[in-house]
Amino acid sequence: MRLYAQCFRHTKPGGLIEELEFDIATKSDKVGPDHVYVQWNNLFAECGEKMGRTFKVAAQMKQQIIDAGFVDVVEKKWKVPIGGWSSDPKLKRVGQYTLLFLDQSLEGFALYMLKEIMGWEYDEIQVLVAKMRQALRDWRLYPYYEITLVYGRKPGGS
Repeated sequence: MRLYAQCFRHTKPGGLIEELEFDIATKSDKVGPDHVYVQWNNLFAECGEKMGRTFKVAAQMKQQIIDAGFVDVVEKKWKVPIGGWSSDPKLKRVGQYTLLFLDQSLEGFALYMLKEIMGWEYDEIQVLVAKMRQALRDWRLYPYYEITLVYGRKPGGS
């Protein structure tokens, strides 16, 4: 990726790069390949490709930072709950806010991407949004997003 090559060129030897990305894919360790989460994730990935953009930065950035020439590259991932299912009080609250944000935003995300980019009809979009909302509210699925942090060092320096 051009961004990381530019970062490499403009970083002093021994200097660091760090990037934190929020993966938009909704995940659950409890669902199969036919679940609405997978359908939603695949549709948005396809929309990104059609627009000449990617929603897969978090999954690709470690290798791209390595390819740019950085060394000692480390990747860390954290699960961000969707909904109040976490036993950790802080994560429970974060999850509640995340669910509220998504509940209020799903239709807007879907209308633009699916109507304007994919050519779906309004009724089709509403059905998918309703299924997604229902699945996100099902705490037994333990839905989450991942945040990915990658950092590395430019060779050289002291």
